[in-house]
Amino acid sequence: MKHLVLFLTLFSLLGCNNTSSGFETPKGPITPDGYRPPSPTKENIENMVRNAIRNMVFIEGGSFKMGNVICFDGDRKMNAEKYQIQHMYCYTNEAPVHKVTLDSFHLNKYEISYYEYDLFTQATKRPLIQFDILNPKWWGQSSSYESAKRRFSKLRTGEMPAAIDWFQASDYCRWLGAVTGLPVELPTEAEWEYAARNRGLDYPYATDNGEIEPGRNYPSKEQNKRRHPVKSFMPNPLGLYNMSFNVQEWVSDWYDENYYKHSPEKNPQGPKTGIKKILRGGVTKNKPSFNHNFGRVDKDIDYTHDKERLEMFNFKEGDALFKNGARCAIHLAKPIDIDNLKIDLSKPAPDSRAEWLATKDSHTSSSK
Repeated sequence: MKHLVLFLTLFSLLGCNNTSSGFETPKGPITPDGYRPPSPTKENIENMVRNAIRNMVFIEGGSFKMGNVICFDGDRKMNAEKYQIQHMYCYTNEAPVHKVTLDSFHLNKYEISYYEYDLFTQATKRPLIQFDILNPKWWGQSSSYESAKRRFSKLRTGEMPAAIDWFQASDYCRWLGAVTGLPVELPTEAEWEYAARNRGLDYPYATDNGEIEPGRNYPSKEQNKRRHPVKSFMPNPLGLYNMSFNVQEWVSDWYDENYYKHSPEKNPQGPKTGIKKILRGGVTKNKPSFNHNFGRVDKDIDYTHDKERLEMFNFKEGDALFKNGARCAIHLAKPIDIDNLKIDLSKPAPDSRAEWLATKDSHTSSSK
């Protein structure tokens, strides 16, 4: 390996203490930096839930042309010059450009942070995420524990985006919905793009002006070498942060390369079934030419079947890939009365993986 491949692993052997509130908290730091997750008291968890809902931006619905309007709608050169784009990678799954009409909805200003996700996992008695830097297989050639520690430094702190798989992202959002009684889920692919493009304008980047200005509204070349806190640089005009860099974000849709060819106009939800989910948005270390608002990345919903990868990186079921995160949406076409929000932490957390496995098994059985 010439480059260190960064992954996260669920720390299933972490020692825990029971608190008086019935939640669990680790005995010591969970990172080499000394980071400890917040104390999972009832007050902390309720405040986190309330703030997560308070940080939802109400986005008025409307119609727009979904798809890569720079590359596949009109004069490509003229469109690129409008936003001072020197180069953009264009893929066929970003076409054809097609009309979509969405109802109003809410989308979180920020990617899910480790602070939020740590409280969720402790409240629901799930294992915390930790870098497994003790595993020499992660270090790469001519590397060491100390160099791995430096590379992982400050990536696993409360204000950084949580690196989670699709199941974990879905469970967190749906849990917010369960404890508040609100329809909280991952956004659809169409909602994500509509919001990133400032309600469907032809913005190629989710910045304040649709353009890339390194160091002001987008990481400079040096800044783009690392992750950033969930509230970094300038948001887009709707107040949404980091949609064109940091971590790619899971959406609810199954992936179909040709879905745009037959997508319904009204509130498209993606294919009914599939084996891959979709990631949207930019990722740190990529060039802006890859990080535009139109990109669609497909990822196996369950990659633990990859035996070679499992053996190489000592993966366990539920491990999360380093560069994947998410933000939640509320499918409610009116503003939320946050002052009168009722929170019931006794509601059980969903288990998207178990639900998917049950559906998968039923399909397998019916086909025999």
